Amino acid sequence: MLIFLVGVLSCADPVIPAAAPPPGGARSPGPAPPGSPPPTGAERSPIIPADSPAWATMSGFVPEPSFYGEHSWADVKMRVAGHVATIGRDLARARSLQRDWAGCARAYEALVQALTRIEAEGSTATPIRDSLLTAARRDAGRCAALAGGTQHALSGAGVAGLRDAWLAGRSASELQQAASGLDLDRSDLQPDGFADFNSRHALRVRLVAAWAEVADPFYPSEPWGPWGPGELRASVEALISTAGDPDPLAPGRRLAKSRKVPEFSVDDFGALPTGDSLIDTAGFPGPKAIGELAVLNLKDPTHRAWLEAEVARLSTTPDAAVPAALDTMIEALERSPYGSRYYNIKQVRNAGVRVLASRGDPTGALKVLSRSWPLHNQDWACPNREGILRGIEGRLKLLAGAPDAEATLNEALAASERFLEQVRQAGG
Repeated sequence: MLIFLVGVLSCADPVIPAAAPPPGGARSPGPAPPGSPPPTGAERSPIIPADSPAWATMSGFVPEPSFYGEHSWADVKMRVAGHVATIGRDLARARSLQRDWAGCARAYEALVQALTRIEAEGSTATPIRDSLLTAARRDAGRCAALAGGTQHALSGAGVAGLRDAWLAGRSASELQQAASGLDLDRSDLQPDGFADFNSRHALRVRLVAAWAEVADPFYPSEPWGPWGPGELRASVEALISTAGDPDPLAPGRRLAKSRKVPEFSVDDFGALPTGDSLIDTAGFPGPKAIGELAVLNLKDPTHRAWLEAEVARLSTTPDAAVPAALDTMIEALERSPYGSRYYNIKQVRNAGVRVLASRGDPTGALKVLSRSWPLHNQDWACPNREGILRGIEGRLKLLAGAPDAEATLNEALAASERFLEQVRQAGG
């Protein structure tokens, strides 16, 4: 059985000038060998080796949780529960975007059932699944109240209570007063705020609980990029600024429009992606990657210089030409001799999706994302990679107004269910 460090690891334009080939990089004198299990908790930045025999041969499901960077099947299922919650929420939002409140309620009720079927017992898995279930049940009630023309019960707690007060028609001054008692500056929610593998999972529990409290029931307003503690205050400000608006989608639309549009950057291109692009790219909460690449990293001055040249080139590239420009970067990376180059390639694609989607170009972001297929190499080491990519695709299609957005989200949910069934057959 091949087991190695991955969960730390966890995808007719104008002609673009050719990119310079990336550096070959120097091999680390002592990278962690292939065959390493997930970190035990003693290290924050294990080295991801330049190569591994497994990267040339892996394909499909492997019946071993450490293959997916987790210590147990419960934690693997916990990760997939997050995927199911994200996809199911976007299916409900597809209904709310059409003001089909009864359909929105049914979608959330279906999400409750899907999450309930995931048997995830453990110190990390149980609280995460419970947070996701609480949010789905709450939002099913909100949609049902809108469908019936009644008021959803005021919870009175946290940002979730503030949203209930908004739905009940409270004024901006009333919301402001209620928000004054909330703790909106949570330093314990920084995505890089962990010391080792175990504290990273503890951080994941806190992040998911916070996200579940503020997640928008009606509009896909998550950032195109990592979710962080600033989302608490931003969500509150969106609620207060839209007080009195009769459209339940108004706070989400305001929040989405208020976000700073990112630019391509060396630090973003050079960062290590997690195995889960819903976290890196689509605003689902989770810690940053644990570990660092042995080669083709930001400590390599030649690689950094190449990235700087690419960022300069992209700064003058029209949005319509960005997918082709990123293809040129990826083609250059493909010429690297290192198996770990797929982390670099994944990060280039992640950055492209984030930037184009944030600029209001979901169609361009879909072009970049489409290059993730077919799955290959390290893709297989991420739990439910197919479901993750289809989920991001479905959200982009929702924002683009594509008629097959819901069909794509249902494909993502089916892929997630297939992966969970494989876990169950493996004894999880």
